[in-house]
Amino acid sequence: KVMKQDDYQTMFGSIQTIRTLNEKFLADVSQRIESWDFDDPSSQLLADLFLEFTPYFKMYTNYVNNHNAATQLYNKLQKKKSFAKFIKKQSEKTNAMPIPSYLIMPIQRIPRYRLLLQELLKNTEPSHDDYANLQRAVDVVKDVAMHINRQVASQQQAEQILAINAQFSSKVQFLAPSRRFLRQHKWITQRIGKLEVIKEYTFFLF
Repeated sequence: KVMKQDDYQTMFGSIQTIRTLNEKFLADVSQRIESWDFDDPSSQLLADLFLEFTPYFKMYTNYVNNHNAATQLYNKLQKKKSFAKFIKKQSEKTNAMPIPSYLIMPIQRIPRYRLLLQELLKNTEPSHDDYANLQRAVDVVKDVAMHINRQVASQQQAEQILAINAQFSSKVQFLAPSRRFLRQHKWITQRIGKLEVIKEYTFFLF
């Protein structure tokens, strides 16, 4: 095996679920485009599909949270000759981009949907049948993007606090639902006498 099952899960996480969702989304959009009639504005509708699917885009959160771990694992595996050789062979065979270039794509998806909808709204007449739904779709996608960003920030905070917690005894517990790490600062004291004593303290502000 080039990669263990646990490593596969760490690197790709919930990508299969995301793929299934997007295959359905693509199929519905494609079907809508096929029935597009440039002479009939009532057939030129896309925003309702975004309104239908956007709530499910929150499932990207787990993938985004896992991205750093996936990248770190890839860099670690690249140091293994068998893995590096396999990746190089497959890349040459398929003329594919490096794996990190693919891993970042799902993270870019929601911001790109938002930009797409903003451009559609910008180039759609207010009198068009899809205009009101486009306005709603822009707001809904924006809300989902903000939700993902908040969840990622919360995850990063938790990881940072756990890393600080690991520096102390097991009796100390800094992690709490509403606790946020703000900064840390080193303080050095020095006493000059018969013996020079230097002590260094680290303060953590939550």
